Amino acid sequence: MLDKVDGYLSKKVEESITDGQKKIWSELLNLHSLKHWHQFSQSVVNLLKNEELSKGLDMEDFWNSVILTYKATLAPYSVAVIARYVAHAIFDRVGKKEAYAFLDDLIKYYQSDVTAVIRLMTTKIEFYVKKGGLPDEGEPKPYEYIAQVLELVETCPGKTDVLSWYYLSLMEFYRQTRDYTQFYRSIINYLNVADSSSFTNAENIQLYSYCMCEAAILSPDIYDLGECLNHPIHEKAINLATENRWIHTFVRCFVTGDLVSFNDSGYKSRPIFNASSELLERKIRLCAALQLASTSPTTTIPYDAFVSVCSIPLNDVEYLLMKAVSKKLIKGKIDEVGKVFNLEWIKPRCLGKEHLGTLHTKYADWRNTVCNLKNEYNINLGELRESSVIAPEV
Repeated sequence: MLDKVDGYLSKKVEESITDGQKKIWSELLNLHSLKHWHQFSQSVVNLLKNEELSKGLDMEDFWNSVILTYKATLAPYSVAVIARYVAHAIFDRVGKKEAYAFLDDLIKYYQSDVTAVIRLMTTKIEFYVKKGGLPDEGEPKPYEYIAQVLELVETCPGKTDVLSWYYLSLMEFYRQTRDYTQFYRSIINYLNVADSSSFTNAENIQLYSYCMCEAAILSPDIYDLGECLNHPIHEKAINLATENRWIHTFVRCFVTGDLVSFNDSGYKSRPIFNASSELLERKIRLCAALQLASTSPTTTIPYDAFVSVCSIPLNDVEYLLMKAVSKKLIKGKIDEVGKVFNLEWIKPRCLGKEHLGTLHTKYADWRNTVCNLKNEYNINLGELRESSVIAPEV
């Protein structure tokens, strides 16, 4: 068994064209001879993910000649990572049926190792993105399969590598299907679990920052854009590119419900936003209504306030409020006679520095009011005691 693998690796050393290829194959040969399996598997991964070093490599032959021999020796998760490259090669050569069969055999073999299973199932999600990867009759639909994987993902918190690959695959899938809500949630989750070293590349920082903002804006279900606005990745991105600065400012329009800045942003010059202009106009008005509700000094808000802040006719106020209530953004009672909205609840939102400043001011005003009442009570306490004394009967 050792001779067979040694012979394969030695042959690859001799066939190497570049110094880089010769170096990596020699390293693999040496680690294999020393039986340093962890380092060996890491070197294999480094080889496969480097297109220049792995150029011309027959993935299936490499799997059958080397990895298959040590399937029970190498760490299950390492084998799953290596299998991802092999599965893609099988998919490209003969199609998804054989690729799925290859992965299913490994999933069954490593069923007791949840991280390996998730990594292998994530590779199947990647196939949904590739041409011809959509399921046939009787196979799980993409969303059903993703839900199956999610059940396993929830059992292994903290496993950053396997989770980052999972969310990265979801990002690609939802980007292709234009599901902006799920794409936004995937990119947020990916940035939360991915290795921070992945964000040293300026191009990646700009891409993730822009895509996050774009998805948050175009999603018909996301009205709390505070999380997006205050994400730390934007701090670098807005200084790297004008487009990142523009879209970050555009997100701020929705967070503050600022229709003037929204209309002056020039968003219609961007085709993707111009195509969704009706959605964006409805969304900015709902955001403006939320901002009004959250900053109003009273819970009884007149219709005229919505007319002014949301730039809508008086007749459209009730429809706007019903829309906000139906989306569970606010709760309250619409007084059609008095032309007021009695606010009872507003959906919690992610607060940035500006909102926290407003909240601090409100708290300070409330504290001053309470202190003034306390002082007034102490001053009048003597009078209250005297007036409460009952004169004795004569």
